[in-house]
Amino acid sequence: MILARAAQTSVAMGKLKSIWKDQNISLQTKVKLLYALIYSIFLYACESWTLTTDLQRRIQTMELRWLRRVFGILNIIHTTQHVNHYEDLLTIVKKRKLKWYGHV
Repeated sequence: MILARAAQTSVAMGKLKSIWKDQNISLQTKVKLLYALIYSIFLYACESWTLTTDLQRRIQTMELRWLRRVFGILNIIHTTQHVNHYEDLLTIVKKRKLKWYGHV
């Protein structure tokens, strides 16, 4: 399931390549677009995933790849600290799973 989500997300990232490279768009706007257009595709039905150690590592790897592409830099940790309200992908998945457990 996660491999299909990763493939769909990669296609979406490729379609938005011109936006990620545009230096006239602020980092705040790019992060908002990342959440709205990319994370939403990836996170669909993430509540049902079993979070193994390997899956968590893959999620973090994909997120870093996306951020490098969006920001066009190597020092992602330093850059994300300057973006307001940034929450990493693995934390979002875990919160959604916990929220789902409250309904079941």
